[in-house]
Amino acid sequence: MEALKECTANMVVYLHPSKAAVYRQLSSLFFKFNEALDGVVLTYELKFSSDLAKILPGIHPYFGVRFEAKLLLFYPKPEMLLEREVVKVGQQSIHIIVLVFSSAVIA
Repeated sequence: MEALKECTANMVVYLHPSKAAVYRQLSSLFFKFNEALDGVVLTYELKFSSDLAKILPGIHPYFGVRFEAKLLLFYPKPEMLLEREVVKVGQQSIHIIVLVFSSAVIA
């Protein structure tokens, strides 16, 4: 499908020292357009580059964690045709599912 692409991103996240914090940070990217990635993150797969992290000074210490993330992005462009399925036709609207994961209403 043209509207989906896979990319690899080398990232640094500053967070409280815990692996759960890395996953929480990446999960915050789901289903939101990200200008740096030029798309909407649908899935990710992590690979930590190192066990080392840079400690940031301050009252509450945070770590800069380096990792590589393989991302699946949804990035539709103008004039692009998308796969869709009509699920409901009403008198004033049509409900559709786009690419199996997104819904839309035409009123």
